Amino acid sequence: MSERDLKLQVVFSMMEKVTAPLKSIQRESSAGGKALKAMRDRLKDLESQQQNVSGFRQLSAGLRETTGRLDAARLRAKELAQQMQATATPTRTLQREFERATKAAKRIKEQHQAQTQQLQTLRDTLHSTGISTQHLGAAQKWLKEGIAYTNAELKDQYKKLDQLAKKQEQFAAARKRMEHTRSSATSVATAGIGMTVASGAMGVPVIKSVDQAAQFQQQVSRLRALGIGEDMV
Repeated sequence: MSERDLKLQVVFSMMEKVTAPLKSIQRESSAGGKALKAMRDRLKDLESQQQNVSGFRQLSAGLRETTGRLDAARLRAKELAQQMQATATPTRTLQREFERATKAAKRIKEQHQAQTQQLQTLRDTLHSTGISTQHLGAAQKWLKEGIAYTNAELKDQYKKLDQLAKKQEQFAAARKRMEHTRSSATSVATAGIGMTVASGAMGVPVIKSVDQAAQFQQQVSRLRALGIGEDMV
């Protein structure tokens, strides 16, 4: 086998060593992207539940306030009705006041009914997610902790994906340099070389003298940093 053919064989072997981990990184990045989406969906769901709990509490407080106003409006209308019944000829002022009180009580009653319906719908929504409206304090605490934990997971996942992206760039660049070495190796004569080491991953030239030993050792270290096996290094 000629030394040129030997060099090509080494380059092809190195390309295989880089292509395999590159594909592995791509698969890991794809899986990491899916995991990231799942985390985002879980965070969105937790935040939605947290909003529902807060909304239920606010709506409950609003309903209690409306109930108080409704009781007061009904009582006022009842008192005016009694006054009218106790008077043989109610004045127009009393009649108008009674009509206003009756209409006010009706409006408040409609508002009370709407709030009651909204509260029941929200209660059903919370129950469907396993949250009891009788233990909202515990639910809020659990949701707060869950959101904090998921945000921490998202931060770690972003960091992992960033590291994978950088590593993928390194291997992709290494493969590109190897392809360049492969294409140029067919036209480069290598006769008279005592020891030939082709490292396309870092573009290391053929070692021709002791003076290049330091540079060679540096490139070997860079190969190991990329995860190339010791047998190939």
